[in-house]
Amino acid sequence: MRDRLVDAARTCVREHGVAATSSRRITTAAAENLASITYYFGSKDELIAVALAEELREWIEPARALLARTDDPVARLLEAVTELSTAFDAERARVPALLEAFVGAARDPAARGPVAAIWCEVRSQLTDVLVELQARELVPRWVDAEAMAALVIAVVAGTVVNETVDPDGPSHTRVAAQFATLLVSSPR
Repeated sequence: MRDRLVDAARTCVREHGVAATSSRRITTAAAENLASITYYFGSKDELIAVALAEELREWIEPARALLARTDDPVARLLEAVTELSTAFDAERARVPALLEAFVGAARDPAARGPVAAIWCEVRSQLTDVLVELQARELVPRWVDAEAMAALVIAVVAGTVVNETVDPDGPSHTRVAAQFATLLVSSPR
């Protein structure tokens, strides 16, 4: 029942946005009763927070799996960026829900927890890859790996927002290529 509620909330947010996703709409889609939201989540807002965090996790999980491999860190990083780009192209309809996950996390401490956990996991993985790249002298030593990992995440999130708001501007693939070139060609 819990999973059906989360899936229904994800679908409703994708189709109608957070503001128009009511408890009744979720429970109707899940074929559950209204009390089930309170029983499993405490509130509709908590259910929405969990649903949006799962939406984000599903979106980035293939890239995280690539980052977790133990082979060449350059290949892992480039393949993860390619995977995110492919996911963005294939799932553009899901972008508004992901953007709402970020906005919800900024406004609501309950929503921040699940999204922040994912954010921190990704930052940690990227930090590890950047440390490996520094050890191979492919990224300059002056780069603060954790700060750069946070910057990479910010660039990815900002690129999604940019391309959503300004679809005629530079594509996410151009932005990613520019950023990667900048990172690895910085003076040592």
